[in-house]
Amino acid sequence: MRGEVYTLLKRLTNVSLQTKITGLLLGVIISLILILSGFFTYSNIQQIISNKYTLSLQTARTVSALPSITEGLNENQTRQSLQFLTDQFSLENDADFIIVQDKYGRVLTHPDDEYLGRIHKFS
Repeated sequence: MRGEVYTLLKRLTNVSLQTKITGLLLGVIISLILILSGFFTYSNIQQIISNKYTLSLQTARTVSALPSITEGLNENQTRQSLQFLTDQFSLENDADFIIVQDKYGRVLTHPDDEYLGRIHKFS
């Protein structure tokens, strides 16, 4: 058994210089490709996250400036009418959901009724 392993190792190390250089170059090229692919993948993921954040912030600012929403908050519109407006806006703008809060942080519209009326303040 020991002799077989020794002969196998000897045969593997008994390779021409050209084959060793080719193997080394191939290893370096594959390593470089993997490192660059990882870098570009990470960079693209960070860019996508940044774009999603910017789009979410723009959507939030747009919704907060909608006259129908601001008037609805001032006139104490029913929750159903505010929910209808936010659902319509989220469908038009491909948003998952939109939450509306009053100036005290009380949740007025939310896709999950369990969260309605809760107070959540952002700092």
